[in-house]
Amino acid sequence: MGTVYRCSHVEAPRLQAAVKVLGDGLHRPSEAQVRFIREAEILGALDHPHIVRVRGLRMDVHPPFIEMDFVDGDPLDRVVKNGAVPVERALPWMTQLASALSYLHARGVRHRDVKPGNVLINDEDRVVLVDFGLATDADLERITQEGLSFGTVSYAPPEWMDPDRLDAVQWDLYAVGVIFYELLTGSIAFPLSGKGPVRKQLLQVAMAKQKAPPLDPGEGIPEAVRALIRKATTKDIESRFATADELLAALKAAARAGNRSVVSSARVRNGVVVVGGVVAASALLAVGTVFVLNRAVNVAPPPEEPAGRELDLEVAPPQVGQLKVRGPVGTHVRVAGMAGVIQDDGEMVLEDVPGGEQQVRFAIGEACEPCLDGAECSTTCGVGDLSIDVASGGGVQLDLPPIPRVPVSVVAPQLAKGRGGVFKKKDWPLRVTLGARTLQVKGPGEASGSAAPGVHTLVVDVGTCAAEERGCLPDGCPPKCSSLRRSVTVPWSGRVQLSLDSLPPPQR
Repeated sequence: MGTVYRCSHVEAPRLQAAVKVLGDGLHRPSEAQVRFIREAEILGALDHPHIVRVRGLRMDVHPPFIEMDFVDGDPLDRVVKNGAVPVERALPWMTQLASALSYLHARGVRHRDVKPGNVLINDEDRVVLVDFGLATDADLERITQEGLSFGTVSYAPPEWMDPDRLDAVQWDLYAVGVIFYELLTGSIAFPLSGKGPVRKQLLQVAMAKQKAPPLDPGEGIPEAVRALIRKATTKDIESRFATADELLAALKAAARAGNRSVVSSARVRNGVVVVGGVVAASALLAVGTVFVLNRAVNVAPPPEEPAGRELDLEVAPPQVGQLKVRGPVGTHVRVAGMAGVIQDDGEMVLEDVPGGEQQVRFAIGEACEPCLDGAECSTTCGVGDLSIDVASGGGVQLDLPPIPRVPVSVVAPQLAKGRGGVFKKKDWPLRVTLGARTLQVKGPGEASGSAAPGVHTLVVDVGTCAAEERGCLPDGCPPKCSSLRRSVTVPWSGRVQLSLDSLPPPQR
């Protein structure tokens, strides 16, 4: 449907973007163009650390394009070609992917093309899901009636050949199971034969899935992970994970099982329980149970100690970790009762954050700190919550969403009418600035561009206006100049459309 280019800003080469260009010959109104626009609309409404972010859409230029964040990393299909990935590395990737799908499905969006080539691992070892060209809203009819011709069959569920049974949620979840299997084995689960027409090969793969047993990465892989992959890739729809939340919970449980030490023996000494080298206080034994590494071990109450004898007590330290948060400078962050501000280097580090899953609340923007406490926020503030699993005794990094560029359009209806009924730029030059940025003049009395959230000064000059004459309306402007100054609030999301009815053409 298109080509994605890596692009650099002409004035600031270090600023890069991924630009998806609609394929040649598809610019006319067509099904492909509808999907292209739909992809931009869906992505533009999403904000998740593991989903690529759209910056803008231009359909009024040739060729039309979508501008997205550039993700510097490798797709998982390239990773699989390099061999099997250790489970301790692949499991966090699949957890992040399931988290992205949970976010999508909760908002009624189905990806319908989850495959290794659309899952990128960036230079921070973080998953980013891309390519929403086939995504749809749950309440939106299929854009195409020939759904069978889209998507990658190798990662579609066995019921792919029966559109009446094919569910887009199950499509996404089944694909995660197949990808997980391929990462752990370094092999393709359902490869094409390479013989004959591609359509025939696809049908062969689809038919082979009708008889294939659930995928199993085999011995050497933790049983919790093997069971998860089998459940995700079984032919029986009712036996699979029903939702992305259920799959996500299973992945997190598998991670916890992998981190749990094996307890081989236990003994009581001087009122102290020693389990695999972990020592628990004897005070806990008075009730007959001690919890060690998330497991309950029943023991008998300790014998009564002779009077005056001290007990040998040691208490395991609390499980804590380090949390590094990266994002826009000045962002206020709060987690587990701890708070901080991202500094000029774009980072903030919190030590001794309680281990386990934590809710991180952030507020991006000037004077937005009260939003953390539930106060009514300005529309210019970016406020949200993200869940993150803080590694006990280790560190974890969280990347906050960047400050968006909000589309801004300015229209001055009276400027479209001038001498002869048509506004001519050569007669009345038009200049529009928003803050420090100059917007692009697109036509008679029309300009567009983008701006960061905040309050900006808009100045529209028509004709030849000296610096001291800018903003001379409504008090009156000299001949050959018409200039309006206005304060404009740009919200964190959406777009700004301004109609300047009070801006007339200059007097000659």
